Amino acid sequence: MTLCVNLGIIESRYLPEICDMEGAEANALEEDKQLEAINEIFQRLRPSIDDTKLESYAEAQNKLPTRQLSNQQFQTIIADFKAFMPIEVIDVSASEEDEEEYDEYIDYYVPQFIINDLAENDRWRIVEILYLQLYSSWGVRLVENKKTGQWTSFYSASYGDSKSYLYLSDEFGLIGDSLQGRFSLNEPYEYKISLIDFSVVQQCETN
Repeated sequence: MTLCVNLGIIESRYLPEICDMEGAEANALEEDKQLEAINEIFQRLRPSIDDTKLESYAEAQNKLPTRQLSNQQFQTIIADFKAFMPIEVIDVSASEEDEEEYDEYIDYYVPQFIINDLAENDRWRIVEILYLQLYSSWGVRLVENKKTGQWTSFYSASYGDSKSYLYLSDEFGLIGDSLQGRFSLNEPYEYKISLIDFSVVQQCETN
C-alpha cells in the first residue's frame, strides 16, 4: 500500500481520486484564484468596507453608507458574477427518493452563486447577490430606482458559517419608499430603511 508522506499538508477535498499531491495543489491554487476574483466583485458592490449593522446606525441617527452604480455598471458586474455560475445539469432519471438521500448531505465548500429578487413596486426593485461558501461567504443588497435606472448598494454581510451562512433574514417588506422588517437574524429589532435618503429607524423588538 502506497502512502503519501512528506509532501506537506493539504485539505483532502482537493485530492483527486488517486493520491496525487501535485493535482491537489493545482486544485487549491485554482480555487484561490477564483475566490480572489469573486471577492473583487464583492469589493465593487459593497457599500462600505464594514458589514452593515443597522443597530449602530439607528442609535447614532446616521444614514447608511451607500454606493451608487449606473445601470450599465451594475449589468457589467452582474455579467462578471454570472460568468462563474456553473451550468446546471438535471438528471431526470433520478428518483425522488434518491434526491432526498442526496439532499441530506450538503458540501458547504462547494460555492453557490445566487441572485434574488426580494421585493418590487412601481418605483423600486430590491435585489440580493450572494456568494455562499464555507468561511468565504458574502452578500450585498441593492435597490434600483426605476425612474432613473440607478442602482444603490446599501447593505452587505460576509464570512458566514456552514449552518446559516450570512445570518441574513428576508422578513422585511417594501412599503412605499421604505423597507421595513428584519434584515439579519443577529439583529434584535426590526428596522425601517428609507430608500430616499437611507436613514434608519429602529422599530419593534423581534421575538
